[in-house]
Amino acid sequence: MPGPAGRYRIGSVAIGVVLSTSFGLLVSGADLGQFFQGLWNSSLGEPAGLENMLTVAAGLLLLGLAAAIPLRIGLWNIGGDGQLFLGAWGAFAMGQLFPDMNSALLIPLMLVAGAICGAIWTIIPALARVYLNVNEIISTLLFNFIAASWVLYWAGSKWGEQASAGSVKSENIPSQTILESIPVGSYLIPIGFVIAVVFSAVVWLFLRGSVFGYEMSIIGSSPKAATYAGMPTKRVMIAVFALGGVAAGIAGVLEMLTNVQRFGPALSNNTGYTGVVVAVLAGGFGPELLVMAIVFAGIAIAGNILTITGAPGELVFAMYGLTLICAAIGQGLRHLKIVNPGPAERDAPAGVAAEGAQ
Repeated sequence: MPGPAGRYRIGSVAIGVVLSTSFGLLVSGADLGQFFQGLWNSSLGEPAGLENMLTVAAGLLLLGLAAAIPLRIGLWNIGGDGQLFLGAWGAFAMGQLFPDMNSALLIPLMLVAGAICGAIWTIIPALARVYLNVNEIISTLLFNFIAASWVLYWAGSKWGEQASAGSVKSENIPSQTILESIPVGSYLIPIGFVIAVVFSAVVWLFLRGSVFGYEMSIIGSSPKAATYAGMPTKRVMIAVFALGGVAAGIAGVLEMLTNVQRFGPALSNNTGYTGVVVAVLAGGFGPELLVMAIVFAGIAIAGNILTITGAPGELVFAMYGLTLICAAIGQGLRHLKIVNPGPAERDAPAGVAAEGAQ
């Protein structure tokens, strides 16, 4: 059974999902029966729907992890999108260098390259935060725009084809690197989702049982106490950023190898920012993170169904925001305590009650 904080979080997110869905239905004017039928078919009712939902959840899980790890010590990684793009860039570069390599070697090589590139992309913001006290929210956010320009340069000229105005994409990845889904009964489980869950579980277990994880918890509670105790605070902060970048870089590789199968801006639809929301609502990087990733994948699918009926494309982000607001209200309410005054306090004059309170 979850504790009081967990119950508030679950309840507030559930209310947020209901309100955001109702808001979407109101804005779009969609038929209620058709909406829920489409949502069922696009999630759990059909093999293709479940495969699509878990593919979306895999990216949200890893990008949520990329934000949740720094949050453990009070730092914000808003640069998930940039780290995702750089991870995909490193993986695509391996595919260009070794296009004929066996998939059993090339796919792990691409994953490692993506993880390294994602980590490297966090180094400058991490060093700026640790040694110059530059706000990491601003620096990681600005690095997203640098990464977006980097993507346009490589996908639009060096590696790619420009199919039409406003559509920049690279050529296809090597065919042997496409990750197929795993058949489980009549359903298909994306191998990218399996990799994301396994990687997240390994990180969670490592941080729960290692000295590094213990140092993270102490630094998150009191950086001054950790420094006084002789812990390598600055080194841990840099490593935390790098580990978040590894998770986001792997997310970019998996998105490219499973869904998009090219390198370009289509790899992310502001997924990194959604990952921050997932991390905040999960309140950590345990199993709750997986649950929130699946919930927000469902919200994304619901929003996409509503856009088919003519609703604006920004509706999905409005639904995300409404869910986050409800969760924030729930988090605030759990700190409030309703006090029921006794009969003597209720009957006392206002002045006497005020003196008693003093």
